[in-house]
Amino acid sequence: MQGAFPSGICSFCLDELPLRPPDKCFEMLQQPGQLGQSAALPLFTAFYYEGSIRQAVTGLKFHERMDFAILIGDLLAQFWQREKRYRANTRQADWLEAEVLIPVPLHAQRLRDRGYNQVELFAGQMAKNIGCSLDTDSLLRQKHTSRQSETVHREERLANVDEAFVCSAESTLRGKHIILMDDVISTGATLWQAALPLLKRGNQVTLLTLAGNRPIDSSQGKSETITQ
Repeated sequence: MQGAFPSGICSFCLDELPLRPPDKCFEMLQQPGQLGQSAALPLFTAFYYEGSIRQAVTGLKFHERMDFAILIGDLLAQFWQREKRYRANTRQADWLEAEVLIPVPLHAQRLRDRGYNQVELFAGQMAKNIGCSLDTDSLLRQKHTSRQSETVHREERLANVDEAFVCSAESTLRGKHIILMDDVISTGATLWQAALPLLKRGNQVTLLTLAGNRPIDSSQGKSETITQ
């Protein structure tokens, strides 16, 4: 990438972003709703969902602030490169070497209502920066669901997205390493349901989200800067 910082943000503001430190941004996400020994996928979450990141997400998602998409994509690309440096020569390094980036798709009706998929917008910028191809055709949302933020109970969230995604008949994605991206994570149910049809075709999937809530018992200390 060009320059020390993403375009459109100064070093002071960059330092104030609620970036997760390396020991707080990665987990193996268990398949929601499965009992006993369930499958797990590697999940990277770049920021805490608060402050300027929350404002950027809501601005882009609900107020047509398209200018935020490039900045978010640049920030995610720098986060990804940080993780590759931090996890080099570890067993986690392979999860960061992806070929294809897929944003979680919207249902056709919601896409018509909103006019754009906000995740697709910043995913395209990230893909360009990390040298990864962007695929917006292989994964389809076949079920018009309620927003996960509008559901109250975990069981409702699981049922809401059950069998919501399929691979398109034209997709040739097989045996690829894919980054599957969403904006904000809560239970992980949406990401897991979106990953299932890709996994069934023999692809390797790494999950990436822009932000998630801060654990109640986590430290309230200053986050790391993204350039570290």
